[in-house]
Amino acid sequence: QSVTLDKKGLVIMAADGAKPVIKASSYMKHYATTTVIGITFDGGGTAEHGFYSYDNTNKSLTLIDCEIGNYAQYLINASTSAHIDSLIIEGCLLHDCGDAAVYMTNTDVLPDGLPICSYFKMTNSTIYNINGEQYYGAIDIRENKSAYGAGGTEVIVDHVTLYNYKNPQGGFYIYKSPKLTITNTIVANPTEGPAAFYIYGGTVDNSLYFNGSADSRGTYKECIDGQDPLFMDPTNGNFNLQPGSPVIGKATDGTNMGDPRWKVAAAELAFAMAAPA
Repeated sequence: QSVTLDKKGLVIMAADGAKPVIKASSYMKHYATTTVIGITFDGGGTAEHGFYSYDNTNKSLTLIDCEIGNYAQYLINASTSAHIDSLIIEGCLLHDCGDAAVYMTNTDVLPDGLPICSYFKMTNSTIYNINGEQYYGAIDIRENKSAYGAGGTEVIVDHVTLYNYKNPQGGFYIYKSPKLTITNTIVANPTEGPAAFYIYGGTVDNSLYFNGSADSRGTYKECIDGQDPLFMDPTNGNFNLQPGSPVIGKATDGTNMGDPRWKVAAAELAFAMAAPA
């Protein structure tokens, strides 16, 4: 069954040292401002969505240190006819779904030209195995109606790793959100060659994209194009970096590009994994 979170703001948090797993047959639908910390949501490959923000005017969703994976459609679906104050994703793993990791769109003109979401922020997170075959981006934020004139959604992405996406609209598809900044981010290995960034305005700064193009409508500064980030074993979800990776020490804060949970592997281990059996 679906779980509905209603009325007052709610915080769901794992106990110290615990790693709870919620095996879902449906989705978490929230009508209230909600914060979730340290919990894994597993859709088992059949549940439609992980989180569904539904008609929750002026409410917010914050996910911190969570894992959301194995859903048939979206991991986070904020497609709604109401305005969402903010969607914040920090330190999360988002993986294995059939459409998009994050999908936000408004189908109606909202009051006063409000955007679907005032503020979207994703930091220190990893996204992989997003198998969208329709018109979605792996991260898909689009203002379909009048909100562009009001400035659209403010989008901040920093220290994110995105790997193995099939979405024809690209890795990051940000439509009519000119207040966009993507920094220190790695986008690599689309399965069928779509763009890494398909954006309408905004800036991508100090990021790497590999085997995917960059749409010309954005501004790109100090980016690395076409170099393999040299993950250790990405097929099995290991995005630690091999020695010699071009992203080592290249972030604006002096650390590595991408999700900071992934470290540089010891040279001996990298050699052993690369050696033929």
